[in-house]
Amino acid sequence: MGDLDLAQLRCEIRAARRAVPPAERASISHETAATVYGWLQTRPALRRIATFLSLPEEIDTAPLNRLLWRNGYHLYLPYVAGKGRPLAWYPYTESTPLIPDTARISAPDPAAAPAIAAFELDAVITPLVAHDAHGTRLGMGGGFYDRTFQRKIPRARPWLIGIAYPCQAVAHLPRRAWDIPLDALASAHSLHTYEQEQP
Repeated sequence: MGDLDLAQLRCEIRAARRAVPPAERASISHETAATVYGWLQTRPALRRIATFLSLPEEIDTAPLNRLLWRNGYHLYLPYVAGKGRPLAWYPYTESTPLIPDTARISAPDPAAAPAIAAFELDAVITPLVAHDAHGTRLGMGGGFYDRTFQRKIPRARPWLIGIAYPCQAVAHLPRRAWDIPLDALASAHSLHTYEQEQP
């Protein structure tokens, strides 16, 4: 699958996400939050959780964020410091003021609190456009998560946990040398961990 095919796949799946009715999105978002929280409850050592602010077409992370705050987890948001650079991670609370980062995505103000190193995180709720049965992830094309976790050991801290609608699953994605696979995929019904075999 070439770059043009991946671009087309992104367009098709993003259109499918936009077609999810608002009520269904809300239901899936709450159920996925419960799935992730239930999995974290079985691993009490995992307390520092990176999350993200969803696009309107994505599963809404707000229910998950609220659930984790209520139960004492420490949350962090990514900050895009510049093209070609890894993500920085800053504390995120219900009262954290947000500013646009260099990609014009809302993020904590770097001047407000120190960042945490990527490999000091315990788990990372990872956005994605598509995924396959091997945990290969297709993102938006910026490569920020792949760049940030390029030294990541499979199924070792931090756990990379994708969240996705059923329409985001595809039969096979090419995994290039720089692609960092998911450790797990959470849905409204279950959390599946991958063995990280090469597809």
